[in-house]
Amino acid sequence: MNKWWVALALALVAAGGVAAWWLAAPHQDREVALPADDATPGEVVAAYLDALDAGDCDTAVALREAGTSQDSTWCADVASLSNPAIESPRSEDPAWSGRPATDEVVSVPVRFDLEMRALRGDGSLGDGSMTWGYRLTRSSDDGPWRIFDQGHG
Repeated sequence: MNKWWVALALALVAAGGVAAWWLAAPHQDREVALPADDATPGEVVAAYLDALDAGDCDTAVALREAGTSQDSTWCADVASLSNPAIESPRSEDPAWSGRPATDEVVSVPVRFDLEMRALRGDGSLGDGSMTWGYRLTRSSDDGPWRIFDQGHG
């Protein structure tokens, strides 16, 4: 085999490897600022969605209530999240989600267009328009809102 063909084949394999890594590997495009502690539930959800789109998993995790079972892995699977439409928060009885009666709980419905990274995720989410929802809580009137549940839509 001609050495030029071998060199070309090696270059194509290397280029394919770089392309596969770029499509599948998580990477952060930009940093998203945490909203102020007095931010509304809608502002917290907007920052969370922006963090998912940016690949800023540190900010996404910081907007979740400490100790929640869902971590940054979902964030790492997102290639892009665009066209978010955030509806007004709806108050919920804390007992509905097993929260203490002293907690304030709201549900925030959202719609967005989602593109997942190739070869990532568990297959439960696909590309396209999504109807989703987030539940947020705070334990006092001056406490920050944090996401403790998601997925209901």
